[in-house]
Amino acid sequence: YQEDYPLLPKYPYDTSKACADMIAQSYANEIYKLPLVITRFSNIYGPGQLNFSAILPDSIRSALGYSKFIPRSDGSLIRDFIYVEDVADLYVRIAETISRNPDKYAGEVFNAGTNHPISVKDLVEKVFDMVTGFFNKMTALFMGLLSFGIIAEILFGKACLGMSVIDNVMGLIAMFGNNGVVGLIALVVLYNLLDKK
Repeated sequence: YQEDYPLLPKYPYDTSKACADMIAQSYANEIYKLPLVITRFSNIYGPGQLNFSAILPDSIRSALGYSKFIPRSDGSLIRDFIYVEDVADLYVRIAETISRNPDKYAGEVFNAGTNHPISVKDLVEKVFDMVTGFFNKMTALFMGLLSFGIIAEILFGKACLGMSVIDNVMGLIAMFGNNGVVGLIALVVLYNLLDKK
């Protein structure tokens, strides 16, 4: 999409966004002269995105086994995505640019995306592949830690506080209850701690 493409909304959501753009531009005109710009980003994703009707959180949650993924289309739609921290950086840069020359940029439109579109089907498949790969690695790590614990227990006896390494690792997992993802993250943290010693 180019900044000068005409707005052609079809649905209420599209129309509301187009109206907001036009209202902002009306305040940047020669009467009000407010240093406003319009930003149009591709699909923003990242931490804190808890709208599970959005494709990325929905497919991640499904890949983790918390829900069944229900496709809303044949997956052929092409989308571009941009990470939320990149959007934050762009807002800062745009604000700095406007502050240096507000008259030049007032009412301008700035589009941003990665320019690496992907089909919804390919995206969902990548998410499932990444999650599967992550769990395979974590399973191997867990088995390695389990083996390490058994070997350490045989070689060195009891670990700190009179508990075996196995007890410590299993206690760590139990401490997080039945949440396997948090337990696996705890194992990664433990692995990193062991790796740094």
